[in-house]
Amino acid sequence: MVAELRVEHDRWTHRLSLAVRFVPHFAPYTPAERPPVRERLEVGLDGRPERPVPGPSGSPRQTDGTYRFVDLGEDSVRPTVASPSRRWITLEPLPLVTVPATPPLLVVELWPTTSASFAPGTTVIRGVLEGADVAGLLVTFEWALGVLPLRTRSDAYGEFVYILPSELVTGIEPVPAMTLPLTLHLDRGRVASVPVVSVRLGRETNARFAVSPP
Repeated sequence: MVAELRVEHDRWTHRLSLAVRFVPHFAPYTPAERPPVRERLEVGLDGRPERPVPGPSGSPRQTDGTYRFVDLGEDSVRPTVASPSRRWITLEPLPLVTVPATPPLLVVELWPTTSASFAPGTTVIRGVLEGADVAGLLVTFEWALGVLPLRTRSDAYGEFVYILPSELVTGIEPVPAMTLPLTLHLDRGRVASVPVVSVRLGRETNARFAVSPP
């Protein structure tokens, strides 16, 4: 948690208005407990010129992964974010925040795009939805114990990336070599003709799903 903070530069004292931390959606624990995304993101405020105050290294990304805005006055602001590598996106618009915020920390989830790469041993589904109007569909998966508490959306080409954290499925590191059947679910009443995919834990699985017409 980011406590009350005053930032001093060149003898001027600045009051912290808002700190934003961006964390991966596909990770164990609650969003507030997850480590931040490592990439240096482009963070701003919708309709306002202010930018995050630089940290000791000169980067707008602080050592704790936050991006901090100071001296915003009393107002309502909406943070914006962009990934220079195009490997991260948001699924929903960021919330409108009244500043100075109490507490001052806003935690925002990010989702990997199809351009993202992953460390060896990561369980990844790289999926393609085939059919008409398959962009922007909500994607979830179900396993033997119910629907997994993770989601993503297909991009403009019907493609998506879905990561299965090992802590969620096995609780074992490294991930044991095994295959897990998962069932695809979509929103808007759309269904796949063959929704089941066999996922190899600790590997990347490529899957294509023929989707019913809208």
